[in-house]
Amino acid sequence: MRKLRCLLFGMLLFPVVESLGQTKDETIAWINEKLLNNTLLHSPRYSVKGGHNKFSLQSVDECTIVYRYERYFEDGRPSVVHEEQLPIAKIKIDSYISSNGKVFLLASSTNEEVIRGRNLTEGTSYLKKSSSIEVPNTDNLRERLTKALNHLATFCQNKKETF
Repeated sequence: MRKLRCLLFGMLLFPVVESLGQTKDETIAWINEKLLNNTLLHSPRYSVKGGHNKFSLQSVDECTIVYRYERYFEDGRPSVVHEEQLPIAKIKIDSYISSNGKVFLLASSTNEEVIRGRNLTEGTSYLKKSSSIEVPNTDNLRERLTKALNHLATFCQNKKETF
């Protein structure tokens, strides 16, 4: 009888334990929201004189963040349009202090070229070692984003072929 009670209790507790962690979709939605609402690429610091910037997330999945940044001249012509892919497993988060206060850099910095990019203005593709999205470190955002990215990386299934 005791074994039966333990088994039933375990069966009742299992769904509760499973539901405690954030799902992949919840994590992606949270990362989307934080990056869209907090990026510094919208700041005048990055603008062409008299122009403006536009930052947009193209997609976030369990393996990659794809974003586009655009700089425009005063008359509305694009001066540069880039789209880059940051592999989540390679992301390194660094902090520095800027004139705006504490800022952190969501970047991929490795010895290998892992960032795939496209210069949409010139129609060229490239590979590089690092890329960045700058975000102010308010409300412990750096720590929270680090946890979310590490959690999301666990869902990425980069399966290597046997042969």
